[in-house]
Amino acid sequence: RCFFSEKLVITVRKYKIFSIVNLKEALLREKGPFDCGEFLLEYSKFAIDNLANELKKLELQIESLEDMIVEAGIKPSLSSVMDTRRSILHYLRHLEPQCEVYKSIQTSQVTWLNATTRLHLQEYHHNLCRIVGDLQSWKDRARLAHEEISSLTNNKINQKLYILAILTAIFLPLSFLTG
Repeated sequence: RCFFSEKLVITVRKYKIFSIVNLKEALLREKGPFDCGEFLLEYSKFAIDNLANELKKLELQIESLEDMIVEAGIKPSLSSVMDTRRSILHYLRHLEPQCEVYKSIQTSQVTWLNATTRLHLQEYHHNLCRIVGDLQSWKDRARLAHEEISSLTNNKINQKLYILAILTAIFLPLSFLTG
């Protein structure tokens, strides 16, 4: 959580946020932002860069799950698919509100944001909205992978039940005859 005014920035956090740590280190080296608008820009830059690296890993997980199902015919565990879906939902839960925050910052009438800063924030807003859209499509892809695995499992169960039904149909009348 952040509070911004013309000459003051207050951040409160429960967990360590690497973007804030990077900004703190830059400020201690006297190479950080000079005003609140620059602080917001630097924070956004660090946050989106860190996020992009994490999301690449998540996208690779989704692609490997799909490849395992479609091409190799290997059935990945449901727990790995559920872990991937859980990670996607975690990111969506945090990024969708941030997308709205960037949108509201652009339309706000604060005086400490100049036109250049607003333009950069608009770019970050578009990037964040694109990331949220990607996450939503990955969530759908993970759901489809989960359904495909469930379908494969159900088909195997149905095949085994069919064989069991045939064996029962053969041996049940014999047990009545010998009975």
